[in-house]
Amino acid sequence: MSEDDRAAKAARAKALLKKRQQKKAADIAAVSSSGVVSSVSPPRTFSPPLSEPVEEDKNVRDLGDIFAKDTSDTSWLSSLPRIASPSLPPPPPAQVVPRVTASSPPAASVSSEHPSSPLPASTALQAKLESLSKENERLAQASFAAERKRVEELTENLQNLQDDTEIALQNERQTVSLLVTEKAHLTAELQKRADFESKVQDLEDELESERVKSKNHVSEVQRLQEVVSEALSRAEVSEAKEKEIADHYREQERQLQIISASSSELRKEADESQRKLRELEEQIQSDDRVERLESSLKHTQDRADELEFQLTKLKQAHTSLKSERDELEFKISGVSTKETEWTTQKSLLEESLAGTREKLSSSEKALDNSSQENARLQTVVRSHETSIEECKEKLVKAASALATITRQLQNAQNELKVANRRADDAEKTQKSLQGEGTNLMRALDEMRPKIVELTDTKLELAERVESLEHTIRSRDSVIVQLENDLEEARHLNGETEATWKERLAEQEKRHKEAQSGASDIQKAYREREEELDTALASLRNLEAQRANSHQEASRRLEEIELLKDQIQSQGEELDALRHEVDARRKAHDEEQDFLDRTQNEIEALRAELDARDDEIEHLREAVKSPSISDAPRSLDDEMLSSIRQQHAIEISAATSQIRALENTIFDKDTVNHKLQKQLNAAEERLAQLQSSSRRPFSPVPARPASRALENDLRRSSFGSHRPNPAPLSRTVFDHNISPETMHKRKVSLSMLKARIDSEVKTTTHSQPPSRALSPVQSESGSRRSSILGPHHHIHRPQFLDESHVFWCHSCHDDLVIL
Repeated sequence: MSEDDRAAKAARAKALLKKRQQKKAADIAAVSSSGVVSSVSPPRTFSPPLSEPVEEDKNVRDLGDIFAKDTSDTSWLSSLPRIASPSLPPPPPAQVVPRVTASSPPAASVSSEHPSSPLPASTALQAKLESLSKENERLAQASFAAERKRVEELTENLQNLQDDTEIALQNERQTVSLLVTEKAHLTAELQKRADFESKVQDLEDELESERVKSKNHVSEVQRLQEVVSEALSRAEVSEAKEKEIADHYREQERQLQIISASSSELRKEADESQRKLRELEEQIQSDDRVERLESSLKHTQDRADELEFQLTKLKQAHTSLKSERDELEFKISGVSTKETEWTTQKSLLEESLAGTREKLSSSEKALDNSSQENARLQTVVRSHETSIEECKEKLVKAASALATITRQLQNAQNELKVANRRADDAEKTQKSLQGEGTNLMRALDEMRPKIVELTDTKLELAERVESLEHTIRSRDSVIVQLENDLEEARHLNGETEATWKERLAEQEKRHKEAQSGASDIQKAYREREEELDTALASLRNLEAQRANSHQEASRRLEEIELLKDQIQSQGEELDALRHEVDARRKAHDEEQDFLDRTQNEIEALRAELDARDDEIEHLREAVKSPSISDAPRSLDDEMLSSIRQQHAIEISAATSQIRALENTIFDKDTVNHKLQKQLNAAEERLAQLQSSSRRPFSPVPARPASRALENDLRRSSFGSHRPNPAPLSRTVFDHNISPETMHKRKVSLSMLKARIDSEVKTTTHSQPPSRALSPVQSESGSRRSSILGPHHHIHRPQFLDESHVFWCHSCHDDLVIL
């Protein structure tokens, strides 16, 4: 309310009070004039001062002038105490003087008649005049006292009226200011609600986009996990190949050592043969067998030249193998570092496996609890299905009712706008009506009990609304909880049914909200005075919804932060996995290059071994050719045959040692493969536990190569009859050989080793030139390592004792006797 309106209201109130005071003053003047007229005039004439009544009329102000706009004049306040003072003699003459003046003509006539009247008449008149003057004084004092009392009462009433008007004005100002502030507060709250709803909508859109991004990230993580699993399988294969290469390198190194030892021994033998040749030359000077010795000497010289040529070749091969050995040692050091890393990773995986086992046990317990809860929920769902069918029928009815309610709601909104306009008009009219002070006072007195009643009813209604809102919230929370349980239970039956239930729940909520809105609208229609209460109730609803939306927004923001943290951690894991995959790819490429180089070296060694085998065959044929003749052998032939036999024994010992090393390598490979299989099983369990803990996705399928290797390792012996088995590791000599042949070769080599040991023991007690070995051939015919010698003067030991009879655990009805 502006200051102009307030000033106008005050002026109106003052004008009304002025009118009333003027009426009262007119009544008082009429009474006083009637008293003056009824008084008797004195018989004696005198000239009183006529200026005192005029001065009294000028000084005394009317009570209506109190509320005039001239608020600076306060002389009427100073005049009031003078009227109330008890000792004021001048007013009676003032009031008597007019009456005397009014009766002055008779007095003049009396004075004019005085010379003719007698003296007793004048004395009687004088006495009468004195009595009348006394009575006049008494009446004047009585009227003055009554007038003074009346003035005091009027001043008291005026003060009370002023206090009441001030209180009423203050109350009106307070009510108007409260209404204005309440209206501004409501508009501000509505604006805040609109802003908050827009923010909530933006947050929901952002949350939806973040969910889509999280789904994309999850799919990307699954794809990268598959890539990592494939890389791990490739790394395992490359590790197995690396182990095979290391074994081949060790085998080649052993062969190189054997060849170097044999070359040194051959060199010693050549030196020894040259020494013997010199001795023989000295002996031959006195011997008749010079021609034969010369021929044998030529043969030995040729053989020595060949051996020297082979020795140079072996030296070159030795230098090349040394360089390759250095390279292989460097690679083996890198492989050992990788192996230590893999062992640390394996220990970490074992620790994580233990943790996942504990989690698995806890998850199994939770699964049992969830199964029990699921059974309970199924019973609840069945009961809910019946209630849902009933709700369907109610929903059809509620839809029609909802349409009518929406129409009524629109009409009510329109009428609410009209009512607001009317309220504005009523405020304007109220402002105009507030100008009337007396009516305002009476209306205020009448409105006070009504306002008290309205405030009481408003508080009661607010309490009822709060209780109803609390019950509605509790009911809605229970309904929402039941609906969530129902949706979770029905989710397994199909997404369509779940969406239908969600829509049904939403429609039920809307129906309930529409019912509550309809009840609010009906209350608003009942009484116009409850519009402010309904506005406050809606404001409380808005505050509750704002609090709920704040909680929902904060919860969603927390979910977004968690999703962002998960995405960041997954991105870091993906980067680490990418780096690891790149490193493993590089290592795999290096290992592939190394395998290619070693394969080429193996082919070269095969060619060299074939050349050596051909050379050995030529030597055997050369040894066989002089044995056909029945001529006695010379000392050189016997020495050469003994040397050749010694070489053959050393070669067979080396091959048997190679076979034994291959057996140990095979056993180590089986143990390694078992450990690898256990590690793969542990990784698969870990992947399953991780998938069950996060979200279900398709696990990586088992590799068929590991299954094939597992089938190969299940062989209990070397003589299994499975078609085309795939051994774990093969050496240079084992390519293109069946497993049965491999088994029989190993058995024959073991028997050959035993025979060689027995032969060595016998040669320590007998002469070396008369020695030959019986042929021991494998069933495949890949090698013929028998060395034939003369049969007429060789002492052979008997190998029919128990130490030379061998039983095979894989063969059936085969007795191998050397």
